[in-house]
Amino acid sequence: MLPNRVAFYYPPLSAVNAAHLMPNRALAPGSFATIYAAPGGNFGAGTAVAYQPANPIPYPKVLGDIQGAGHGTPAPLYFVSPTQINFVVPMNAPTGGTAEIQVLKVSTGQLLRSAE
Repeated sequence: MLPNRVAFYYPPLSAVNAAHLMPNRALAPGSFATIYAAPGGNFGAGTAVAYQPANPIPYPKVLGDIQGAGHGTPAPLYFVSPTQINFVVPMNAPTGGTAEIQVLKVSTGQLLRSAE
């Protein structure tokens, strides 16, 4: 008898430092970063209304019905579009090793992307 199995697939995403956009570099806590959807992918058509940058300081944790989380902490967002999210790396992010980054659609609780 075979056990039941459920597999989840989240299209890959790429997170880079917003200052130099170089891949495969560590993101420091407090730095500005950018998440790109995989080529041909997006974070949902609903994010298209969020092309207006965040106005208030401190930056909001939800923008265009999207929330980004790093190391389990919602990240301050300053731009959200269907293919790109700009955010500030949470201060409690680890300074060594890896941390999980998640992109959530707040209204439905749907996990759109996840990566380490």
